[in-house]
Amino acid sequence: MKKSKLILISYITLLVLGMIFLTSMSFVYQEKLHYKKSTIQLKDFKHLYVKEKSFVELKNAGSNSPDEYSLQIAQINKIKYDISGDTLYIKSIRDSITGSFVTLYVKELFSISGVNCKIWGNNLKENRLEINLHNSSFTGKVTADSLWINLNNSNCLFHVKQPIDFVKISMENDSYINLPAVKEIEVNSIDETCMLSIN
Repeated sequence: MKKSKLILISYITLLVLGMIFLTSMSFVYQEKLHYKKSTIQLKDFKHLYVKEKSFVELKNAGSNSPDEYSLQIAQINKIKYDISGDTLYIKSIRDSITGSFVTLYVKELFSISGVNCKIWGNNLKENRLEINLHNSSFTGKVTADSLWINLNNSNCLFHVKQPIDFVKISMENDSYINLPAVKEIEVNSIDETCMLSIN
């Protein structure tokens, strides 16, 4: 008798936990279903600084996108940012539904700096671009005449076939770079924990 009661109690407990789980998943799904980005218009900036476990997607402003510098996120009150001079600082993004994700449209960008973050370049086209990362990653399709890359415990992966004219590199603390074909490369420093790959 006691054994049957224990089995019944266990069954009811599992049933209740299952219902709670399904309810919470349904709530999250509905939130994602109604997800729609809000847009913030920004003044011109040339430098980007990202930190605090944010995930930023970079796109060139223009065709099939906003014509001006702008920022898109699901909820405006979830992001802290500031523009000082010609630098945009994304200080934190607190959005559990969309995974701390923001899309940033740019016209001309000179440098990207990141600390504890992930940055995705979506068909980004720049003449000269400097990338400085600490405990971060940069991935994407980037077309540039010259790249200046400084990494500390970070990864930088470029998914493009077009060769880059000039690349200058500094790497330390288990950093990794994967580059397309390069016409000229200058290695400033690479310690023994790092890896450089050129396709």
